[in-house]
Amino acid sequence: MCMRIEDGKLIGYDCSSEEKKVVIPDGVKEIGELAFFECRNIGEVSIPDSVTKIGKGAFNYCTGMADDDGFVIVRNVLYYYDGDNSDVVIPSGVVRICDSAFCDTRVMITSVVIPDSVTEIGDGAFADCRMLKKVHMSANIRKIEDTAFVNCRSLTDIEIPDTIESIGDGAFTGCKALKDKNEYVIVNNCVYDYFGTDVDITIPDGVEGIKSIFINMHSHIRSIKIPSSVKYINELAFHGCQNLERVEVPVALKCEAMAAINYGQLLFPERNTLLTTY
Repeated sequence: MCMRIEDGKLIGYDCSSEEKKVVIPDGVKEIGELAFFECRNIGEVSIPDSVTKIGKGAFNYCTGMADDDGFVIVRNVLYYYDGDNSDVVIPSGVVRICDSAFCDTRVMITSVVIPDSVTEIGDGAFADCRMLKKVHMSANIRKIEDTAFVNCRSLTDIEIPDTIESIGDGAFTGCKALKDKNEYVIVNNCVYDYFGTDVDITIPDGVEGIKSIFINMHSHIRSIKIPSSVKYINELAFHGCQNLERVEVPVALKCEAMAAINYGQLLFPERNTLLTTY
């Protein structure tokens, strides 16, 4: 039996199987996360009506299931792109772009048109698409998850519509071409990265969240002052700031700032960061 099914949930599939068509038995209610991950031999999967939930990444890298344009789409969710066009137009009708859908593709994409049917973009969906310059965003996008565009260093053209409800941590970390004149990457009033060389930095007034993931490239920073406009600090915000000596925050953010400082000190036990409030 190539499929592993427990209590109505398809947990996994033996990708070494030569079967081109997979028929999931009636009665299965859920396809688990990564259930068919990297099963490149499969050309078609028949899913019964009894399935009401499909986990993240269930069909990622299932290149044999790609349509003529290279899209692996199951129940209106785009799981992977295996096409050869660097200027990508996602088909209308897709409602979600799955985690890592454009990560490690055959071509380096340079632009993408996301249709208005899309409401969600998953974790790392466009991670490390370093040649991606332009994104035409869905007018109905509601959710952009963590690290969705992380390290898209060439990205210069993207507009976030008013329909957005949440943007995840690290979603635009590493997007160097989006930096402002003060070297900050700020999207929807949240800081995602800093590319300056100052050792003492002050987050600009008006910023409401620090959703950055400072990855080992900010060892020069000695102190950070956070304005009273900030309402949220990601616990990875100071990750990699190995020489950080002082963080100044509003009293209301003391707990979140301490969590971020403590996480950094797990990585760098010798670091002794002072937290001050105002």
